[in-house]
Amino acid sequence: MHFFISKKSCSALIFLLILCLSPNIEARNQTTESSYDDAIDTKNYELADSIVWNIIFNCSAQWDTTFDVANFLIDHYERFQFEWELSKRLDYLRQLELCIHIHSPRDFEVIARLQYHYAVYFRYDLQEDSMQHHLNLLRKNIEHLATPTPLAISLEYEQARLAYIQNDQAAVLTYLQNALSYLDQHFPEEVQQRLNILNGIGIGLRRTFQLDKAIEHHHSTLEYLNKKTPGSNWVGTVLNNVGLCYQDLQQFDSAIYYMKKAISYYGKQGPEYKSQIGSGLFNICTCLRYSRLYDSAMVYGLSSKKVIEEHFGNEHPDLLLPYICLTRTSTEQGDLTASEEYFHEGMRLLKLFGWKREDPSVNAYMQDVLYMLGSGIMLARARYLESGREVDLFTALSSGEDFMKTVDYAYDYLKNSISRDILQGQFKNYVNAIIDNQFLAYQALGHDSILAKTFEYFEKFKALDLLYAAQRDKIDELEIYQDLIDHQKGLVTTIHNLQTEITRAGSNVDTISILDQELNAAQEAMYRWRDEIRKEYPNYHDLLYHPQVISLSEVSDIMTDQQSVLTYFVSDTSIYSIVINKDEQYVERATIPSEVTLDSLIYTLRNTLLEFHLLNKSSDALYRSRASNLTALSSDLYTLLIEPIENHLKASVLISPHKVLGYLPFDLLIKEKPEPPLHFRTHLYFFKKHALHFTPSITLWSTMQDKSSNVAQKVLAVAPAYTPVGTTLQTSLAMRNSLQPLLYNEEEVDQVLLHLDGVSMKGREATKTAFLRHAEDYGVIHFAMHGKASDEDNAASYLAFSNLEDPDFKLYMSEIYNLSLQSDLVTISACESGLGQLRNAEGVISLARAFSFAGAKSILSTLWSINDQSTSSLMDHYYKGLKDGLRKEVALQEAKLTYLEQSDHTAADPFYWSSFMLIGDTSPIASGHSPFFILLPIGLAAFMLLLYVRYRSQNKVG
Repeated sequence: MHFFISKKSCSALIFLLILCLSPNIEARNQTTESSYDDAIDTKNYELADSIVWNIIFNCSAQWDTTFDVANFLIDHYERFQFEWELSKRLDYLRQLELCIHIHSPRDFEVIARLQYHYAVYFRYDLQEDSMQHHLNLLRKNIEHLATPTPLAISLEYEQARLAYIQNDQAAVLTYLQNALSYLDQHFPEEVQQRLNILNGIGIGLRRTFQLDKAIEHHHSTLEYLNKKTPGSNWVGTVLNNVGLCYQDLQQFDSAIYYMKKAISYYGKQGPEYKSQIGSGLFNICTCLRYSRLYDSAMVYGLSSKKVIEEHFGNEHPDLLLPYICLTRTSTEQGDLTASEEYFHEGMRLLKLFGWKREDPSVNAYMQDVLYMLGSGIMLARARYLESGREVDLFTALSSGEDFMKTVDYAYDYLKNSISRDILQGQFKNYVNAIIDNQFLAYQALGHDSILAKTFEYFEKFKALDLLYAAQRDKIDELEIYQDLIDHQKGLVTTIHNLQTEITRAGSNVDTISILDQELNAAQEAMYRWRDEIRKEYPNYHDLLYHPQVISLSEVSDIMTDQQSVLTYFVSDTSIYSIVINKDEQYVERATIPSEVTLDSLIYTLRNTLLEFHLLNKSSDALYRSRASNLTALSSDLYTLLIEPIENHLKASVLISPHKVLGYLPFDLLIKEKPEPPLHFRTHLYFFKKHALHFTPSITLWSTMQDKSSNVAQKVLAVAPAYTPVGTTLQTSLAMRNSLQPLLYNEEEVDQVLLHLDGVSMKGREATKTAFLRHAEDYGVIHFAMHGKASDEDNAASYLAFSNLEDPDFKLYMSEIYNLSLQSDLVTISACESGLGQLRNAEGVISLARAFSFAGAKSILSTLWSINDQSTSSLMDHYYKGLKDGLRKEVALQEAKLTYLEQSDHTAADPFYWSSFMLIGDTSPIASGHSPFFILLPIGLAAFMLLLYVRYRSQNKVG
């Protein structure tokens, strides 16, 4: 009989023989370490592996604690893990966990090392929940350590990697900046970790559309590389990321230049960089497709596919990349047969990774999944446009629904509204195609269900953050979740307070650095809270983060015969509008003229309207020219936005704008270009026929209507004093911020209180502290004061209670978010209260929006700096209408009409009156006074009751 003994078995037998001959445990430990070292030195890795596995399988109390078994085994894992199959890695980690349980049950550092490797394993296996679970365990073990540890940096880095997998780019930056702060503080000389973090921050900047910053950051990283580690394999990675930034900037020649340099660099590093080469080829394919060089794009796409298949096989997630590009390129080239083949291969992979139409969860990078589904939308659309067949149209609609369901799933991991906005920005072309497919289908088939689905998609991409806030208000009433609610409120308050402190810090770099670290830590605590409730309290998580949007039929049911809803969706080339009335719905598409963009039209209108007054340009010729340009632009925008649906609008119109439309004063749109243009008082403005009011989303409007108040509908009217601007240092801030004295603001609040009961804070009594003390006790709040909106930094937007150099005279937007108002109406008669940063998902981020978030039922705000005197007159008319019981939008319409009737053409310039816009619920407010038409029936009833009582009394006596 013949026996065959493998080389590996022979090595193991030799090792076991050595162990048996060792006279004691200490000698055996020394022999183990020595034998392992010898095996490594002689590159006998099979023997080294045999030694380690023997330790694992005999890991019991017989191993002396002077031999650090656990760390020895972890070191071996770190040395060889990437040469093992995933199944072997997991088996090793589980065996290692048993050894640690026996030998090092209280060694928090070694346990932390183990949890870190578990997290990395599950990252490679794309098991996100398991990865997060082990990162949580890693964090808990690090908290037990008395001294700083590099594992804390690894923790933040892996949290960032997980956020990247989930496409949560804002969270990526938070975690990485936290990691860099910790590294700078405790391990400033650590190079490799720093390179990991710096590269990730550059990617995060690009993914959050901070492209110029990203390019500058990557070039700084390259300088650091040349200084610290010349020839490092990191160079190729950074070069490729620079190329991607230029790709996003649509500077494709520069992008391809850097991508080719990266591929050349990878080629010199060895075969382990095949994956990077495959991704680089895909990136070049994408640039060439954008440049419409389709033949070259196909060459690079096929090369990418070949490299990845040769290195990883035909079932690797990275193969999604070439399939995405090949599908899109073939579609745009017109070769739909080839496109369908590539798309079906891509979908085969998605299904292999777990994606299903009914359950779009998937073990792959979510960004790649959405791009793959998006390429299917474009293919189905092209097929329908070519064939005109109904079956292809339904395929296009189905593709859109697949994409939208997967977006809903992706939202579940995104930790803030910025991330949702970024996600929408990345995939806007696919969303635009989905909306257009819905429009084509409704035109062709006329099914109500198609229009209802289109409206649902409109709502899913508007004001999500405010919608979540409204949902939070509903949940606040549920006592079962009170502890969770209180914990979240504490975290939100901390974050907003830190944002305010950073804004106040101005240019104090040291203070800002410390506050940034605290803010990152607070945001991270919020992320952890979110992850915890997702797992531990799924019902609460669904209530808080999965609010249902209102349906088309529900909107119709809550409307009156004289109300219309007008909701918009804006793409690069088209404007879609849906009109909803009590008894009908209507949809329209307007094509934006090819020679302009909607953004440029609206910004030009605003500049034309404002420049003359704000920059003190006052020649007659300029004024006439401005009037002509202004009326022409107003007429053009009316033709584009209103004319297609004009005949379907009722007397009261609720408008839900989208994107740049949030900056547009709809009131001044003119039905036809008037002659002469200088007769501002008599122009046919849109608002003259329709009482307009606005909402970020229709769902939000419906929730604002449902809000109830426990406070009396009395007015708190605020009119601070502003010091006259002179030449003293004390007033330098007022000069810089243009916070000049307001001559009519006290008169304005006096007029408000003539119409409604309440109290005023005027002059030096109108302080921020006094306002905050009483804000939550009033049903109506009126500000007659200065405000400033910042497009660059929303946290820097504020209401000014003074113009002196006082660090606490500003009520910042973040502080408004922290209020818990029960106000029926907040009027912000202040400069620029409705301006702010424009984000795709959330609209204009403004002071008005902050008051909505804080709980106000409706808000009257301004879109630009306004005239003090005209504002006072308008507010007098407005509050008189409210006193008379008018709906809020009708009261505003009547106030503007009255103002125009009482003005000459110069005072009727739209600059003075069209800035005001009403947001939210518009039902009448309960008047503080009792007008005659209310007192009369009450008096008559009382008189009749008295007569009746006297009659009964007389009859009794008789």
